[in-house]
Amino acid sequence: MEPDRPAVSSLPEEELPAYQVARRKRIVDAARSLLEKQEYEQIQIRDVAAAAGFALGTVYRYFSSKEHLYAAVLHAWGSDYDRASVGYQADDDPMRRLEQRMRSVLASFERRPQFFRALILLMSSNDPNAKAYLSQFRESIEGLVEADLAKLDPDGAAEYSVLVWSVLSSLLTRSVIHEFPMAEAYRVNDRMIELLRLRFGHDGS
Repeated sequence: MEPDRPAVSSLPEEELPAYQVARRKRIVDAARSLLEKQEYEQIQIRDVAAAAGFALGTVYRYFSSKEHLYAAVLHAWGSDYDRASVGYQADDDPMRRLEQRMRSVLASFERRPQFFRALILLMSSNDPNAKAYLSQFRESIEGLVEADLAKLDPDGAAEYSVLVWSVLSSLLTRSVIHEFPMAEAYRVNDRMIELLRLRFGHDGS
């Protein structure tokens, strides 16, 4: 009798053969494409299967739940954001990079508010696979800000990162969930940047 093999959905990507990595990416890409056009709550796994050209059972082989799948979508999107940030030069002013990143986070979710609404819903997931991906998503995004803050204040970077993300999350919640104008979010964000400039001795010139 053969020993039980772990489900594909529980295995990290680096442990999968190339053909399964390709299938998994095809499913994630299809799910992401659907989220670009409609709300998370409107999407069903059968819609993703049809868009990817797979049977429903195939999708469930790779993802234990809809929450797992869309946490993977957000993680992939966060990785794209991380790669896009490589364009910032290593010798750039870290305060300027921090300002660019803060505004970029607001702009990214302004363009895709359904992604933020999905994130809010997924944060209450009990699926351990979804939780793992959401943790990686936060690390990939928040780590960029903390890295810039570490250039400004190595000892206080983690604490200031919490403050920055608390402000950004609050502004996005007000704008995306409660429909306050995004212009107001940018205005408050600029106030936060002014405070950070004062703290780190940057006058913005």
